[in-house]
Amino acid sequence: MSSVVLRARWMSSRLPRAGHFLCAGERARTAYEIVAVRVTGRGPLGWYRLRLDCVRWPKQEIPEHAMVHPWRWDGRGRRARRPG
Repeated sequence: MSSVVLRARWMSSRLPRAGHFLCAGERARTAYEIVAVRVTGRGPLGWYRLRLDCVRWPKQEIPEHAMVHPWRWDGRGRRARRPG
């Protein structure tokens, strides 16, 4: 398992917590266990800007009792940095 930092915009007031998981749907092969959550800002419509310290897991190894949040990749930041 490797660690990774994810940045997210979170619309719900129920923020994820350490120990929760993120998974990108039925076909995903990877899930992320959240180790730490840091709120880094608020958006104009009330959403939260988060920095999530995570550990990558194979999806099939997520414990049955785990809280799993749906996750959707947001490539907006990558497009903004592309030249031209």
